[in-house]
Amino acid sequence: MTGKKPLVTGPGQLNSQTKDESNMLISATITDSGSSFSPILFTGDLVERIKHVAALGFKGVELHIRDPLACNLKGIRDALEKSELTLTTIGTGRSYSEDRISFCDPNPVIRGMAIARIQAITDIFGDFKPKIIIGLIRGLIAHAPSPAQGIEWINEALEACASYAVRQEVIILIEAANRFELDYLHTAEEVCSVIEQLNRPNLKLLLDTFHMNIEERSFIEPLRLFALHLGHMHFSDNNRKYPGAGMIDFKEILRILKEIGFEGTAAFECLPQPDPDTAALRALETLSSSPL
Repeated sequence: MTGKKPLVTGPGQLNSQTKDESNMLISATITDSGSSFSPILFTGDLVERIKHVAALGFKGVELHIRDPLACNLKGIRDALEKSELTLTTIGTGRSYSEDRISFCDPNPVIRGMAIARIQAITDIFGDFKPKIIIGLIRGLIAHAPSPAQGIEWINEALEACASYAVRQEVIILIEAANRFELDYLHTAEEVCSVIEQLNRPNLKLLLDTFHMNIEERSFIEPLRLFALHLGHMHFSDNNRKYPGAGMIDFKEILRILKEIGFEGTAAFECLPQPDPDTAALRALETLSSSPL
């Protein structure tokens, strides 16, 4: 960090806002259950974690939940309002990893449960206008009778979720995820092809720098080519640690985001290493020390 302006001026206080030069609202990721190997910064009681990230200086929060009906909704609402944090996004991967419900399950009842889970999140949190992430909950097309059938089921589910969410002006984000986690929709081009095919105004692209490092030919080309569809960014370095802990050139990524006029949201979906606070503060430092 030699030669850089110190990020921290006092215990838990940032000397820069959590908006970078491209006007992105930067969020901390939080969840109430996980492990040190999950790429979520803060784990624990959601109400307390919301208060904590607000005290660190964040202006937004990305909430990763399993079942919205099991959340302390009043506590979450009160904490968000008192801290003046924006609920930018809601991750849904735990619905698949823990409850094993997905858009691609051969059982139509389970596919319906996955769609209902997204609709419940829309109903419960819709007034906050968060973007809802569709990643792992897509499931694997390998579990369907055929790839074509799996793709059809996923597209039908995306259409159903988007049609439902548009009533509350909620955006549905389709995440481009690497081949080692999902077997369909790996690149920005593939996701945007589906977005254009389904033609729903509230379907948007989520790009994650970790996944891009595996699947894309460059970081720059997808940002330029698919700027119209881009709704949210996940930032982590190539090793899944905080931005600045690996080899990705975030200065260049931020420059291009400003060039394309991106004023959406972003979140640090990275490992909480060496500890959550340090990872969060160093991630913010990487973005704030990358002048455009």
